[in-house]
Formats: sequence, structure tokens, C-alpha cells
Amino acid sequence: MNISIFGEQWEITLGVDPKGRRDLEGTQGLCICHERKIIIVDLLKLPEWADSSEYSRKEGEKEILRHEILHAFFAECGLWGSSLSVCAWALNEEMVDWFALNAPKIYRAYQEAGAM
Repeated sequence: MNISIFGEQWEITLGVDPKGRRDLEGTQGLCICHERKIIIVDLLKLPEWADSSEYSRKEGEKEILRHEILHAFFAECGLWGSSLSVCAWALNEEMVDWFALNAPKIYRAYQEAGAM
């Protein structure tokens, strides 16, 4: 699947088997900025997701996808690279997680307020 981020086409690949992929070791998703690619791991292949329900895995995949998409937005707008002089704030995983987890709630609030 492809999506547009600030007018640039990004390729998203879901359900990737992390076995034998050094770039996916210890991660559930990856944003490869210079290639404009987002990769989401097949959560069934990860021990920490093995006992989770299908619903939990699907919701987890959505959260991971939102997280990686936010990284892509930071990369495309120039904030990723330029944040290095101030403690790499645009690469901060906690901040990106906060946005990824709360974006649906923020979007709903915007809709309820007629701000969209």
C-alpha cells in the first residue's frame, strides 16, 4: 500500500517476517526515510505478542503504523534531521508514541468541535 506524506509517496508493507532481518531486530516497525518506506512486522512472529488476541494484535499494528507514519511526517517536513542540534526531539520515541496513541482522540475532538 502507498500513502502520500506531504505530497511524497511512501510505501507501507505490513506483516513482514522479522526472521533474518537485522534491520528489524528488537523492533515492531521501521521507518526508512531515505527510501520512503514503512515496514510493520508480523506481530505473530514476535514472542511478546504470541499469546495476545487477534483484536489486540490488530490494534497494536494500528498503533505501530501510526507511530511509523509520524516518523515519516517528521522526516518529510525536515524536522527529523534538523532536530539533532537540540537533543533529537523529532526522533524522541516517547513523543512519537504520545502522538501515535492520542491522534485518534485528538481527531475525534476536532470532529466533535467542528474544527475539521
